[in-house]
Amino acid sequence: MNVSTLNKLQALFSDSNIKYYKKGHILIFSGDSSDYFYNLVSGRIKVYDVTYRGDEIIINRFGAHSFFPMSLVLNSTLTAYIYEVEEDAMLKVIKKEKVLDFLKKDPYALLDLFSNLYHILDRSISRYVNVATKNAKARLIFSIIDECRKFAVVDKKQAYILRVSERELAATSGLSRETVSREMILLKSQELISTSRNTVTVKSLSALEEYLRTHA
Repeated sequence: MNVSTLNKLQALFSDSNIKYYKKGHILIFSGDSSDYFYNLVSGRIKVYDVTYRGDEIIINRFGAHSFFPMSLVLNSTLTAYIYEVEEDAMLKVIKKEKVLDFLKKDPYALLDLFSNLYHILDRSISRYVNVATKNAKARLIFSIIDECRKFAVVDKKQAYILRVSERELAATSGLSRETVSREMILLKSQELISTSRNTVTVKSLSALEEYLRTHA
């Protein structure tokens, strides 16, 4: 999303008060539509589905400074997924009609938002191609790389420090927690990652990407 569109979206929320939501709060339930558009000031929102076995499958995550759910605003459809506060969050909220009026008057912003939506769609398709066609190692590495690009902190040595649990990696990769634990041990033995409590450190993201291309 370009800076101009970002500034215009932020201006839409200029009169909106900040609302606080605790971890676990459901913003949008599966089977619902949304009358609101959100600007995530801080925290994290996860979008997920639950299988018939009760397993959680994460579809997407939104971090600070994100805007959502654009697809529900544009299409006025019912979502098949659950939007839940994953980390205590501060959000600004406006009625979706305000966004629609803005987009009708600014086709350049609309084009930019569609471009951003298709970027997210391409990333989602890549994830599901990996889930459908790749082995467990490749699926886990892809999930780690994807999470690093969105949420990791990069330190002075250009290492990516990602706060994520094995349970969350299982949910994003479509693997069991036991499989994730086993594959994480192998990645650590290759010195591609290191771990501490709910934290994964990728020493070189480019090296991990190359490993995914050539070995997984």
